[in-house]
Order: sequence, then C-alpha cells, then structure tokens
Amino acid sequence: METVLVTGGSGMLGSAVAAGLVRAGHHAVVFDQRINEQNIGSIRDQVTVIQGDVCDRDQLEAVVTEHRVTRIIHLAALLSVHVQADPDRGLRVNALGTNNVFDVAVSLGIKRVVWASTAAVYGRKHHYEKLVGRGGAVSEADAPTPRDIYSATKLLCELLAQRYAALGLDVVGLRPVTTYGLGVQTGAVGELLAAIDEASAGRTGHVGKYWSEDAHINPIFAVDCASQFIQTCLHPEPLQQPIYNTGTGEYVTIGQMMRVATELTGAPILFDHQAGDMEVFDCVDCDSTALRDELGWVAQYDLRTAVEACIAEFRRTVRDAA
Repeated sequence: METVLVTGGSGMLGSAVAAGLVRAGHHAVVFDQRINEQNIGSIRDQVTVIQGDVCDRDQLEAVVTEHRVTRIIHLAALLSVHVQADPDRGLRVNALGTNNVFDVAVSLGIKRVVWASTAAVYGRKHHYEKLVGRGGAVSEADAPTPRDIYSATKLLCELLAQRYAALGLDVVGLRPVTTYGLGVQTGAVGELLAAIDEASAGRTGHVGKYWSEDAHINPIFAVDCASQFIQTCLHPEPLQQPIYNTGTGEYVTIGQMMRVATELTGAPILFDHQAGDMEVFDCVDCDSTALRDELGWVAQYDLRTAVEACIAEFRRTVRDAA
C-alpha cells in the first residue's frame, strides 16, 4: 500500500483522485487550503485530511514526514479566472507552491510526483493553428504558446520540473484538458456545470460569457481524469516522457455539450456570449495517445454518459435536500 499526498485534494478533481486511491486500497492524505467537505464527504473517514498551504514549505515537509508519504499527486493551483483576477497570488500558489512540492519531494526521497500542468499551455485553438499553419491535434512534441498568466505559470512549472528531474526526482506532468464532474467546481468549467444543473431542474440554463457556442473542448469526466493521474503515479516502471497530454480522444464544442444536456433534460440552455466579447476559452485538440497507450488506459465515460451522470447527481442532491 502506498501513502499518497494529494494537494488540492478536496477540489473536484482532487476528491476524485482521493476516492480512486481509496478504492484501489491506498491511503490518501488530502491536503488543501480550504477543505471542501461536500466533495470529500463520502470518503471523509477513510482518508487523512489536513488544512494547509503549498506555499508553506515547512508545513509540507512536516506533513510528508509525519504521514510517511511515499508518492505525491500535486493538483493545488489557482484556476485561470482566479489567476487573472489576482496575478500575485496566482504566481505564488501555482509557481512557488509547485516548486515547494518538488523541493520537499527530492529532499525526502519521494518515489514519484505526478502534477497537473494544463492543456492551456498550447494557447487558444485559432491562435495555435495560425501560428503553426495547420490544424489537427497537437502532441507533446508541439511547442507551448501560453496566452495568459495562468498558462504561463504552468509552463514555468514544467521548466521547474525539468530542473528537479535533473536532481534525481521522478516527476511527471500531465496536461489536463477540460475536466468536469461531480461535486463543487469553481472557475469557468463550473459555469458549464451550473448551466447543466439548471437544466436538470427543468429551468433554462445559461452559459457565461467566457464560453461561445463554438468554443472547442476536449471533455474528460473527473473520474476518468483522476484515473489517469492515479495510474501515472502508481505505474511500476519509469514513464517514458516528462510531460503528457491527457484526454479521451473525444473533441467537441461547448454547443455540442449543451445540446446533449438539453436532449437529456428537455430544458433549453442559452449562451450569454455576445459578438465582441473576449473569448477566453477555445481549446486546441490535444493528442493524448502517448499517455493512453503507455498506461493501457481506456475511458469509462464518453460525453453523453458523463453528462448523464452529472444530471443524475444534481437531481439526487435536490431529492436529498427535500
């Protein structure tokens, strides 16, 4: 049995990772600055929960030592919208916090660190296609072209990982694509789930102005994304690459995703994005073949079954609260 520190462990993805580790017979140490009890409620008595800050290196080292952590899955970060609103905090959490995790890991001989970069390091779809002069899915061999502070912090972390790999740390980065799932989720993806939640209740859903109907995403359900992180972390052999794209190989638009939700609920979903609004999110198509082939990984969910699961959970929550 491994003891795995999961930073950001009570977030939407982190809680799915912690639950997956429990199911696999491992011990998860959930480490988060703000503990989201709703997300970890079902596993609260099966994991160790610690409120802490990745920006505090001494606390990280003490936690890893006290709980005899053997591996780390590092997910703690500020998301794009929050980094844009507070760049100073975004830099400290995303860059300094990640450096602290790497530094503690190499100092204490952690077996492997798997950490979350982002597919946003490639920039927006139309900018990237204009830059490289071609369409199609991008692989890890294609150059990152970050377009905002958030994605720039994550690219900086990829460079930090290279430094610690040179010092002997087994460190692997995954670039998550658009990840959505059950539980509380903030940021722009939270807006998508809020629209589906409204539709599940029979009301008109609204997608916020950050998303246009034809914005592209590589959707992956949180349970599936979590399993990619867990399998990468526990893989018995060294991984062949230092960085991997995640995903299922499924590419859709936000409009397609919302039409699936409308088909399943019978309720309309409208887009607040207007011509002239800044389009913040429009993701490149990421080729995740390398990771899926190396792990022998197969998705449990496609877009339709994942949206069905979200709707079922939203409706269950309403019934339980009644």
